Amino acid sequence: MSNNRIFVSGGGGKRNQTIDVIKGYGICLMVCGHSGFPFTDWIYLFHMALFFIVSGYLWNDKNAISIKNLKKYIWRKICTLWMPFVFINVFFTITFNFFYSIGFYSSANEKNVLAVDPLNKMSFIKNIISNLLFSGGTQLAGATWFLRSLFCISVVNAIIVYVLKKMKIEKFYLYIMFCLAIVGAILINENTFASIFFGKIGLQSFFAGYYAFLIGIVFRKINILDYIKNKKYVLLIMCFMALTILNQYGEIQLNVGHIENILFYTVTSIVGWILIATVSQIFVKGNKYLSYAGKKSIWILGLHFFSFKIVSYVIVKITCGDKLQLAYYPVIREPRWIWLVYFIIGVCLPLIIEWLYTSAKTTVTKQT
Repeated sequence: MSNNRIFVSGGGGKRNQTIDVIKGYGICLMVCGHSGFPFTDWIYLFHMALFFIVSGYLWNDKNAISIKNLKKYIWRKICTLWMPFVFINVFFTITFNFFYSIGFYSSANEKNVLAVDPLNKMSFIKNIISNLLFSGGTQLAGATWFLRSLFCISVVNAIIVYVLKKMKIEKFYLYIMFCLAIVGAILINENTFASIFFGKIGLQSFFAGYYAFLIGIVFRKINILDYIKNKKYVLLIMCFMALTILNQYGEIQLNVGHIENILFYTVTSIVGWILIATVSQIFVKGNKYLSYAGKKSIWILGLHFFSFKIVSYVIVKITCGDKLQLAYYPVIREPRWIWLVYFIIGVCLPLIIEWLYTSAKTTVTKQT
């Protein structure tokens, strides 16, 4: 088998609009899942694996063809994954005591509250150091665990590809890595020593995420988007029904490495990705907006919990409710329909903030 059939070569610098739309759907599903949506378990079956599959789909073997390219690739991941993680978490660490003072956090031992205490000087310094080391995190940046996992998966994968190429055994790449990823995902899912170790460094999702990343590489290799295009309506119905049925037999919590079992995880991840890819090809009118959300997904990922707090603040003010509700994490769940407001604001407010930031940055650049 020729090398280019195993190591999928990505395109040039032009963005893949279809992938951006799929990411847009994915980030909206993530916000929806956190907003109190009544069918969150259904979303969790595949929504995070979707992002890892997308990342694998975009893998380009040229990134590891030489040590120079490898260094460039790692630096790019530092800029696009490590730096956002640090910026988001350092921001919410610096503002932690302020947000605590206005009620966004609480030390109350209540069912809906993740009890925390204000940061003293020592804990503040420890948190900042942890953020710089790609560790730790904050409540309002809870979703940034994904950036840490994707960074490690991307960098480890690139190094492995480079080493295997140097050893002239790159044709075995997918077979080796699928086996290792499966074993690792099972060990963490079964709460073995591996689960304890990777839990301490915040990487319980590493092997399951890498497994999905490898699925993405295979999807690119077999040109799955072309196949979907010809059977999209049948696949839409089949995939939706399959996920609805599977939702009765297990659950996925990828952030802690829970995948039920490897077969269940494989099927839900593949079926979920195909479902969203199919939806993106059928409902094309909104693709411009979803593509934009996909391109700016890191802003939504980093700021949607903060946006939820703004909604909670307004709810408490309007209803004259108990101030403790501000600290409910992630949202106030009554009335039941309120999840829709959280969802809309959770997607839109980060995009508005991004637009304001970009506009201000452009203005300053022009003036200088």
